[in-house]
Amino acid sequence: MPRAASLGFFAEGSVAETCSAAGPQPSRRQPSTPRQLEVLRLLGGGQTMKEIGASLGVSPRTVAFHEYRIMEVLGVRTNAELLLHSLSRGLIRQ
Repeated sequence: MPRAASLGFFAEGSVAETCSAAGPQPSRRQPSTPRQLEVLRLLGGGQTMKEIGASLGVSPRTVAFHEYRIMEVLGVRTNAELLLHSLSRGLIRQ
């Protein structure tokens, strides 16, 4: 047995099993309301919560809640994951 394997550097089983054990994977669902999709597109365009709130006539906190719900639905944890996931699924454009 290689020394690295004896130290636990190699996981047993398939790569898929290892990846699935690493944590939640992004879901294949999409934002469920037109407002969520609108907020997502504005976030993808680089606007701040304050700017989005002003353009939609809601508070920045409401925008943050929409972002939270979108992230929950898509199964992502960070803004970077949210944008990458949204770009790869065609939900927003570069």
